[in-house]
Amino acid sequence: MLLSIVIPAFNEEKILPESLRAIQSAVTGSSFKDSELEIIVCDNNSTDRTSEIAESFGARVVFEETNQISAARNRGAKMANGEWLLFVDADSYPSIELMNDIHELVLKNEYAGGGSTMVFTGQSTKTTRIVSVLANLWMRLSNFAAGAFFICRARDFCAVGGFNPDLYASEEIDLTKKLKSISAATHKRFKILHKHPFHTSPRKFELYSAKERREFYGAMILKGRKIFQDKSKLSIWYDGRR
Repeated sequence: MLLSIVIPAFNEEKILPESLRAIQSAVTGSSFKDSELEIIVCDNNSTDRTSEIAESFGARVVFEETNQISAARNRGAKMANGEWLLFVDADSYPSIELMNDIHELVLKNEYAGGGSTMVFTGQSTKTTRIVSVLANLWMRLSNFAAGAFFICRARDFCAVGGFNPDLYASEEIDLTKKLKSISAATHKRFKILHKHPFHTSPRKFELYSAKERREFYGAMILKGRKIFQDKSKLSIWYDGRR
């Protein structure tokens, strides 16, 4: 199998149907053949209908008890059959055009992995416009991928140990560094696609007040990497607000 799409999901019954519908539509309309691809949803110890909904869309469901994004992605990857792994968050999805770009990337023997620039779904606000511009600029300049849409070779993912289980956030930055270190030896590149950005939910800006966001990012600046090792400090990811 060429590609496994791995979707970590914690209590995502509200948004998962839209995402799976969009992902399936993008896949069906792309250059991928059905036999080349599988969709795996990792239920990250949900208390709602996440698993039931994923199964109703024909996705293969696996379970991870440890409520952590790294653990969920690693579990999905462990159960995957694809030569390549595409991690897509439950509130995100690609277009047909982006899946065609992914198809071209995996068929070439030039890349170790990569990601894509992003665009927020729904009505644009000043905050989401600023965040998307800054995030996309950072990804393209640094050549680092967002965790919400991250692709790499399965063998390389295994070789570097996958996503760091000690990190509750910023795990994609850590993984990108490790993949770049081994890809240099094989002269493979890490590529950020930008012609067809993936779509993602702005819910972190809709569900949390400006004060909550300032406090979080202020703590992140002051404590640096340490904050990503402390789940209690990462409520934006782990308090279950949906």
